Amino acid sequence: MPASRHPAAYALLLSQLGQKRRLGGSSGNFAEPHWQHLLELLNEKAEQGDVAGAEKLFFSRTLDFWQSKTVVYNTILKACANAGDIEKAEQWYGRMRSEGVRINYKTFGKMIEASAKGRNIQKACEWLKARILDCGGADAAAMGAVIDACAKAGQPGEAVTWLGRMEAFSLAPAASTFNSVINAYAQVGQVSEAVKWLDHMKACRLEPDYVSLHTVMNACCQRGDVEEASRWAATILALAWLERMETARFQPTVISYSSVINACARVSNVDEALAQFRKMSWARLQPNIVVHSSLVNAFAKASKADAAARWCRNMETSVLQPNVVSYTSVIQAFAEAGKPDLATQWLKRMQTARVKPNVISFTAAISACAYAAPAKPRLATDLFRNMLESHLHPDRVLLRMMRRLLGDREFSTLQSDINYLQDGEESRHLQKKFARPVERAGRPNWKR
Repeated sequence: MPASRHPAAYALLLSQLGQKRRLGGSSGNFAEPHWQHLLELLNEKAEQGDVAGAEKLFFSRTLDFWQSKTVVYNTILKACANAGDIEKAEQWYGRMRSEGVRINYKTFGKMIEASAKGRNIQKACEWLKARILDCGGADAAAMGAVIDACAKAGQPGEAVTWLGRMEAFSLAPAASTFNSVINAYAQVGQVSEAVKWLDHMKACRLEPDYVSLHTVMNACCQRGDVEEASRWAATILALAWLERMETARFQPTVISYSSVINACARVSNVDEALAQFRKMSWARLQPNIVVHSSLVNAFAKASKADAAARWCRNMETSVLQPNVVSYTSVIQAFAEAGKPDLATQWLKRMQTARVKPNVISFTAAISACAYAAPAKPRLATDLFRNMLESHLHPDRVLLRMMRRLLGDREFSTLQSDINYLQDGEESRHLQKKFARPVERAGRPNWKR
């Protein structure tokens, strides 16, 4: 069949022959794909950490089908590494040994990565030593994986020790290795040490990247869990690091701004929280539910109950619906303002929106009744019963508050009514709580 007479048919024939070569070679069945094609599919499973999918694909063919067995086995180990499944990785490593498949430095690298992802420092170190013995040395990637394992396990001292060993092997640490050390110190709240290693990174002629700066900034935000003075110091540091990110032309993400806004909320710094919120809009970043809830919380902690309620109402009319944190912040704000009716209204509004209140939500509303002038024990009792009907168990704080509000006699009556509200294990659980001595307590501090 001359090509000039039937060009379309000739092109189709060439296409089929090309497909045949790609899938099955010069001979064989068209339906039988080439091993390299299946290797690409196997690598996709490995990238996803899909160990079961990778194994299924491997066992769909005989062992002889896979021509480069080391590459194939290493790809399955890659799946185990991405999944952090060291036990499965060791099973496949043993299979390689038993079937005489050649082991190379990439094999050990995947074993170290699997240990690191699984936060098993001991295993990571053992596999690194095995690599040094078998391959005659270690590279920066292998030692970096061990350092990352130390960081994930919250052991910065071990991470620094292994960083020193890299220098002993004349290996230059990558930026990601320094980031692991910085993250290790950030996780345990040692911000000054994290900053020190950031400077050490620059001394090694490595420019800190977005991950480096964000890690330090986020560590500053997390320090807001301590006393008030430290909260303010942490917030100032966090804002400074955010500005440093912007100066270095690293675009902060929603997570970056969310951390800073939350830090501002902890110290009732509404103005700075709003300023950072506006900067998000200028950067064309869409605030998420965490950001909006942090702003509601900032207003609440600053004793601006009406502003907190207004922001929450704006959330209700937007795509982002308020969550339990948003509603509870508004309830707490009205409780602090001594407005039990508004606190109760927002609790009901929360339930109407099908957001389930938690114990903190009910405690806030009941505290508004307890410390109003005059107190509202009947409303508090109704709210308490509503909480029990929602299958929520009161904590010690709430029980102390109810006893102080109702008095011993009324509190005992409420205790006897529990059987009508709860059955079985829940009833026995609550009866035990009521039976314990409940100390009298003052007004709870919502700003803690």
